[in-house]
Amino acid sequence: MNKIKFGVRWDTPNQNDRIKQLANKNLIDYIEVNLHCFFPYRAKELDLQIYAHTSHNALASSSGLYLGNAKLVKEYADHVDSPWIGEHLAWLGFCQKGGSLGYLIQPIFSEEFLEISIKNIKFLQNFYGRKIAIELNHFYTYNSINYKNEIAFISEVAKKSECYIIFDISHWIITNLNLCRKIDYGLMDLDHKRVIEVHVAGIRKSKSSNIWHDSHDNIPNQLVLSLTSEVLNLLLTFKTLKAITLEHHENSSEKDFVRSVELIQGLI
Repeated sequence: MNKIKFGVRWDTPNQNDRIKQLANKNLIDYIEVNLHCFFPYRAKELDLQIYAHTSHNALASSSGLYLGNAKLVKEYADHVDSPWIGEHLAWLGFCQKGGSLGYLIQPIFSEEFLEISIKNIKFLQNFYGRKIAIELNHFYTYNSINYKNEIAFISEVAKKSECYIIFDISHWIITNLNLCRKIDYGLMDLDHKRVIEVHVAGIRKSKSSNIWHDSHDNIPNQLVLSLTSEVLNLLLTFKTLKAITLEHHENSSEKDFVRSVELIQGLI
């Protein structure tokens, strides 16, 4: 495979020591800072390239965007010179001013929400002065009206708003498991040439049901690794993919964190 950058998610300064050890071994190229975390400016202590990422903007909201939040994101992205800004394509994000329910709520896949999403993304890209890369959360139910699946929807949003896509492989797998689909359902509906970044994390089944969730404190299992390899081989033919991010939790053991890094590095 062609060399792409590899990085890890950063949430708190508690992760700095373990990340620094891997950076010193040239195993990590960047960190993706989850904004609105604790002390995001302390991420610069690692002296690594920083990608800004947020789940607070509701890109598919018909109520409009909260500019106070967007200003904070822009300020940080400008400060660290983030190459793009990761955003979630959600109807409701975590921003309290947007009436947050404490979780990302997905849009209805309709023409109306398509146009709303395009309008909001175009506005934000102009406001930020840099590109947005949009991603979807995982799903427990399906809410399509006019689109055959959520991958087709996000692809059309990205195309018409001229933004990038972050393809979260774990979210994609979890959605297909929860909806009892074929495990690689939707992959061919993805606008491959717009995918600039890939996310990978562990997954787990609920202890009380058959519902699957992502789990940042688990090592990616063989299913995740196998499909990650398949997706990377496909995306690299389009020469747009720039980065792959491992999402890990600060409370995961250092041993599991290092092992996860090694497993993903083995696919690049």
